[in-house]
Amino acid sequence: MEFDILSKRVLDASIKVHTVLGPGLFEEVYKVALKHELTRSGVKALSEVVLPVTYDGIELQLGYRIDLL
Repeated sequence: MEFDILSKRVLDASIKVHTVLGPGLFEEVYKVALKHELTRSGVKALSEVVLPVTYDGIELQLGYRIDLL
């Protein structure tokens, strides 16, 4: 998918979620709604993706997660 098309879909989905839900809700609500809108528009979206951190050959168990990828 071209970058311009992807950018437009992400921006449109973000604006729609904010317009429909408004401000003041918990982050999780927006994350789930945005993932839904992105998926509907044909954008593959993953949530709570584990981000491994490696130091000196060992994987550090830090619990980092990417909210929405």
